[in-house]
Amino acid sequence: MEYHRLERFKTELARLLEHLGHSAQESEEHLKNIVSDFLKAAWYRDEHFVNTKDRQDLVIHNGRTAKDSVGVIIETKKPGNKAEMITPDKPNTTALHELLRYYLNERSRNGNKEIRHLVITDIHRWYIFDAADFERHIYANTKLLQQYADWSEGRLGAGKTEWFYKEIAAPFFEKELPELRCCHLRPAPMPPPPPMPTPTTTNSCSTSTKSFPPNTCSKNPSPTTATP
Repeated sequence: MEYHRLERFKTELARLLEHLGHSAQESEEHLKNIVSDFLKAAWYRDEHFVNTKDRQDLVIHNGRTAKDSVGVIIETKKPGNKAEMITPDKPNTTALHELLRYYLNERSRNGNKEIRHLVITDIHRWYIFDAADFERHIYANTKLLQQYADWSEGRLGAGKTEWFYKEIAAPFFEKELPELRCCHLRPAPMPPPPPMPTPTTTNSCSTSTKSFPPNTCSKNPSPTTATP
Protein backbone atom coordinates (compact mmCIF):
# COMPACT_ATOMS: atom_id res chain seq x y z
CA MET A 1 0.00 0.00 0.00
CA GLU A 2 1.27 3.47 -0.85
CA TYR A 3 2.46 5.31 2.24
CA HIS A 4 0.41 8.46 1.63
CA ARG A 5 -2.77 6.41 1.26
CA LEU A 6 -2.13 4.71 4.58
CA GLU A 7 -1.63 8.14 6.15
CA ARG A 8 -4.87 9.40 4.62
CA PHE A 9 -6.79 6.37 5.85
CA LYS A 10 -5.43 6.86 9.36
CA THR A 11 -6.48 10.52 9.35
CA GLU A 12 -9.96 9.85 8.01
CA LEU A 13 -10.55 6.94 10.39
CA ALA A 14 -9.65 9.19 13.33
CA ARG A 15 -12.05 11.82 11.99
CA LEU A 16 -14.81 9.21 11.59
CA LEU A 17 -14.45 8.04 15.17
CA GLU A 18 -14.32 11.64 16.41
CA HIS A 19 -17.55 12.48 14.57
CA LEU A 20 -19.13 9.39 16.07
CA GLY A 21 -18.29 10.60 19.56
CA HIS A 22 -20.15 13.86 18.91
CA SER A 23 -23.08 12.33 17.02
CA ALA A 24 -24.46 9.69 19.35
CA GLN A 25 -27.86 11.37 19.53
CA GLU A 26 -28.12 12.23 15.85
CA SER A 27 -30.44 10.55 13.36
CA GLU A 28 -29.57 7.51 11.28
CA GLU A 29 -29.54 9.78 8.22
CA HIS A 30 -26.86 11.92 9.88
CA LEU A 31 -24.73 8.86 10.58
CA LYS A 32 -25.16 7.66 7.00
CA ASN A 33 -23.68 10.93 5.78
CA ILE A 34 -20.69 10.47 8.10
CA VAL A 35 -20.04 7.00 6.67
CA SER A 36 -20.36 8.34 3.14
CA ASP A 37 -17.91 11.17 3.82
CA PHE A 38 -15.43 8.71 5.36
CA LEU A 39 -15.54 6.33 2.40
CA LYS A 40 -15.12 9.13 -0.12
CA ALA A 41 -12.28 10.85 1.71
CA ALA A 42 -10.39 7.71 2.73
CA TRP A 43 -10.49 5.76 -0.52
CA TYR A 44 -13.11 6.25 -3.18
CA ARG A 45 -13.49 9.90 -4.23
CA ASP A 46 -11.28 9.70 -7.32
CA GLU A 47 -12.19 6.16 -8.41
CA HIS A 48 -15.73 5.24 -7.38
CA PHE A 49 -19.01 7.14 -7.05
CA VAL A 50 -20.49 6.85 -3.54
CA ASN A 51 -24.09 7.86 -2.88
CA THR A 52 -27.57 6.60 -2.15
CA LYS A 53 -29.54 4.72 -4.80
CA ASP A 54 -33.29 4.24 -4.79
CA ARG A 55 -33.94 3.49 -1.09
CA GLN A 56 -30.62 1.83 -0.36
CA ASP A 57 -28.69 3.59 2.40
CA LEU A 58 -25.41 3.79 0.49
CA VAL A 59 -23.84 2.19 -2.55
CA ILE A 60 -20.37 2.24 -4.07
CA HIS A 61 -20.46 2.15 -7.85
CA ASN A 62 -17.94 0.21 -9.92
CA GLY A 63 -16.88 3.42 -11.66
CA ARG A 64 -16.81 7.16 -11.23
CA THR A 65 -20.43 7.94 -12.13
CA ALA A 66 -23.94 6.95 -11.10
CA LYS A 67 -24.32 5.31 -14.51
CA ASP A 68 -21.79 2.64 -13.53
CA SER A 69 -23.13 -0.53 -11.96
CA VAL A 70 -23.37 -0.88 -8.19
CA GLY A 71 -20.51 -2.88 -6.69
CA VAL A 72 -21.10 -2.51 -2.94
CA ILE A 73 -24.40 -2.18 -1.05
CA ILE A 74 -24.23 -0.72 2.46
CA GLU A 75 -26.89 -0.81 5.17
CA THR A 76 -26.20 1.66 7.97
CA LYS A 77 -27.64 1.56 11.47
CA LYS A 78 -27.52 4.10 14.24
CA PRO A 79 -25.07 3.14 17.02
CA GLY A 80 -26.97 1.73 19.94
CA ASN A 81 -29.83 0.40 17.81
CA LYS A 82 -29.50 -3.08 19.29
CA ALA A 83 -32.96 -4.17 18.16
CA GLU A 84 -32.09 -3.85 14.46
CA MET A 85 -28.29 -4.23 14.27
CA ILE A 86 -26.88 -7.70 13.70
CA THR A 87 -24.43 -9.38 16.08
CA PRO A 88 -22.56 -12.70 15.78
CA ASP A 89 -25.05 -14.18 18.24
CA LYS A 90 -28.13 -12.56 16.70
CA PRO A 91 -27.75 -12.13 12.94
CA ASN A 92 -31.41 -12.54 11.98
CA THR A 93 -32.44 -8.91 12.52
CA THR A 94 -33.93 -6.03 10.54
CA ALA A 95 -30.51 -4.92 9.27
CA LEU A 96 -29.98 -8.26 7.53
CA HIS A 97 -33.56 -8.29 6.24
CA GLU A 98 -33.05 -4.84 4.73
CA LEU A 99 -29.77 -5.91 3.16
CA LEU A 100 -31.53 -8.90 1.61
CA ARG A 101 -34.21 -6.64 0.10
CA TYR A 102 -31.59 -4.23 -1.28
CA TYR A 103 -29.67 -7.15 -2.77
CA LEU A 104 -32.71 -8.67 -4.44
CA ASN A 105 -33.79 -5.27 -5.75
CA GLU A 106 -30.38 -4.77 -7.35
CA ARG A 107 -29.67 -8.34 -8.46
CA SER A 108 -33.12 -9.58 -9.48
CA ARG A 109 -35.08 -6.49 -10.46
CA ASN A 110 -32.18 -4.50 -11.95
CA GLY A 111 -30.29 -7.52 -13.30
CA ASN A 112 -26.97 -6.37 -11.81
CA LYS A 113 -24.39 -9.17 -12.02
CA GLU A 114 -21.52 -6.99 -10.83
CA ILE A 115 -22.26 -6.72 -7.09
CA ARG A 116 -19.04 -7.43 -5.18
CA HIS A 117 -19.80 -6.98 -1.48
CA LEU A 118 -22.63 -6.19 0.90
CA VAL A 119 -22.05 -4.37 4.18
CA ILE A 120 -23.90 -3.73 7.44
CA THR A 121 -22.41 -1.13 9.78
CA ASP A 122 -23.21 1.02 12.79
CA ILE A 123 -19.70 2.55 12.46
CA HIS A 124 -18.53 0.71 15.59
CA ARG A 125 -18.86 -2.60 13.75
CA TRP A 126 -18.64 -3.52 10.09
CA TYR A 127 -19.98 -6.81 8.71
CA ILE A 128 -18.75 -7.35 5.16
CA PHE A 129 -20.34 -10.12 3.08
CA ASP A 130 -18.98 -11.53 -0.18
CA ALA A 131 -21.61 -11.20 -2.91
CA ALA A 132 -20.54 -14.61 -4.21
CA ASP A 133 -22.10 -16.14 -1.09
CA PHE A 134 -25.33 -14.22 -1.70
CA GLU A 135 -25.30 -15.46 -5.30
CA ARG A 136 -24.72 -19.03 -4.19
CA HIS A 137 -27.13 -19.24 -1.26
CA ILE A 138 -29.73 -16.56 -1.99
CA TYR A 139 -30.01 -15.78 -5.70
CA ALA A 140 -29.87 -19.48 -6.54
CA ASN A 141 -32.85 -20.16 -4.25
CA THR A 142 -35.78 -20.29 -6.67
CA LYS A 143 -38.38 -20.40 -3.91
CA LEU A 144 -37.06 -17.19 -2.37
CA LEU A 145 -36.89 -15.46 -5.76
CA GLN A 146 -40.51 -16.37 -6.46
CA GLN A 147 -41.60 -15.07 -3.05
CA TYR A 148 -39.68 -11.85 -3.69
CA ALA A 149 -41.28 -11.44 -7.12
CA ASP A 150 -44.77 -12.05 -5.73
CA TRP A 151 -44.15 -9.55 -2.93
CA SER A 152 -42.54 -6.85 -5.08
CA GLU A 153 -45.38 -7.05 -7.59
CA GLY A 154 -48.01 -6.77 -4.84
CA ARG A 155 -49.34 -10.33 -4.92
CA LEU A 156 -48.07 -10.99 -1.39
CA GLY A 157 -48.28 -8.68 1.61
CA ALA A 158 -49.52 -5.80 -0.55
CA GLY A 159 -45.88 -4.94 -1.20
CA LYS A 160 -45.32 -3.74 2.37
CA THR A 161 -41.70 -3.90 3.48
CA GLU A 162 -42.46 -4.95 7.04
CA TRP A 163 -44.40 -7.94 5.67
CA PHE A 164 -41.39 -8.90 3.55
CA TYR A 165 -39.11 -8.77 6.59
CA LYS A 166 -41.44 -10.76 8.84
CA GLU A 167 -42.91 -13.29 6.45
CA ILE A 168 -40.11 -13.86 3.92
CA ALA A 169 -36.70 -12.64 5.14
CA ALA A 170 -36.81 -13.75 8.79
CA PRO A 171 -38.09 -17.30 8.08
CA PHE A 172 -35.59 -17.68 5.23
CA PHE A 173 -32.59 -16.89 7.42
CA GLU A 174 -33.94 -18.95 10.31
CA LYS A 175 -34.84 -22.11 8.40
CA GLU A 176 -32.96 -22.14 5.11
CA LEU A 177 -29.80 -20.09 5.69
CA PRO A 178 -28.96 -20.06 9.41
CA GLU A 179 -25.27 -19.30 8.72
CA LEU A 180 -23.67 -16.83 6.33
CA ARG A 181 -19.96 -16.02 6.23
CA CYS A 182 -18.77 -12.46 6.72
CA CYS A 183 -15.75 -10.39 7.73
CA HIS A 184 -16.36 -8.64 11.08
CA LEU A 185 -14.36 -5.46 11.75
CA ARG A 186 -14.26 -3.13 14.74
CA PRO A 187 -12.30 -0.03 13.69
CA ALA A 188 -10.08 1.59 16.30
CA PRO A 189 -7.64 4.51 16.17
CA MET A 190 -4.46 3.45 14.41
CA PRO A 191 -0.97 4.05 15.83
CA PRO A 192 1.35 6.35 13.90
CA PRO A 193 2.85 4.53 10.91
CA PRO A 194 6.59 3.81 10.80
CA PRO A 195 8.91 6.22 8.97
CA MET A 196 8.26 6.30 5.26
CA PRO A 197 10.08 3.37 3.67
CA THR A 198 11.81 3.25 0.32
CA PRO A 199 10.21 2.54 -2.08
CA THR A 200 7.09 4.37 -0.89
CA THR A 201 4.97 1.33 -0.10
CA THR A 202 4.39 -0.60 3.09
CA ASN A 203 2.87 -3.93 4.01
CA SER A 204 2.40 -3.08 7.68
CA CYS A 205 -1.26 -2.11 7.35
CA SER A 206 -4.05 -3.12 9.69
CA THR A 207 -6.97 -5.43 9.02
CA SER A 208 -9.19 -2.37 8.59
CA THR A 209 -7.04 -0.84 5.85
CA LYS A 210 -6.95 -4.15 4.02
CA SER A 211 -10.74 -4.36 4.03
CA PHE A 212 -11.71 -0.85 2.90
CA PRO A 213 -9.56 -0.03 -0.16
CA PRO A 214 -11.20 -0.09 -3.62
CA ASN A 215 -9.18 -3.12 -4.71
CA THR A 216 -10.80 -5.09 -1.86
CA CYS A 217 -14.36 -3.79 -1.72
CA SER A 218 -14.77 -3.87 -5.49
CA LYS A 219 -12.63 -6.99 -6.01
CA ASN A 220 -10.35 -5.14 -8.41
CA PRO A 221 -6.92 -6.71 -8.88
CA SER A 222 -4.34 -5.35 -6.47
CA PRO A 223 -1.60 -3.30 -8.16
CA THR A 224 0.89 -5.85 -6.83
CA THR A 225 -1.07 -8.88 -8.08
CA ALA A 226 -0.28 -10.41 -11.46
CA THR A 227 -3.33 -11.32 -13.53
CA PRO A 228 -3.45 -13.54 -16.62
